[in-house]
Amino acid sequence: MLNPPSNADERDALREKLAQAEPHHAQVEQARKRAERARAIAEYKAKALTIELRVLLRRLSELRGPVTRLKGGDQRTQLELEIRDLEARLADAQKEAYGTTNSERRARQAAKSRERAVQTGQAPSPQPACPHHRGRA
Repeated sequence: MLNPPSNADERDALREKLAQAEPHHAQVEQARKRAERARAIAEYKAKALTIELRVLLRRLSELRGPVTRLKGGDQRTQLELEIRDLEARLADAQKEAYGTTNSERRARQAAKSRERAVQTGQAPSPQPACPHHRGRA
């Protein structure tokens, strides 16, 4: 528990610090509310895009069957175009839902050849110059 200030100067100093901190507290609270709202919007959009992805995937699977059965003609071309359009929409929806990630590791550049010192293991190195190691080297 905090001890109450002992004199008027300390009380005034604490009141001044409190008055200075109040606007910052309000700013932090506003930022927290904005972040919560942004999170709620992102969740809503993700749910909507997930539903759209399911619809597109279902339609895509419905169209793949007739395309493989058709032997040619205008109908086959039309279905292929619709499949391509759906695949593009699906890719766009996935990109919007999950974004493009930059968190993947980049390909390493050509491995640089480094010369390493020869490892001698875990045994102590001989130190003939030390007086307490005489004759042990």
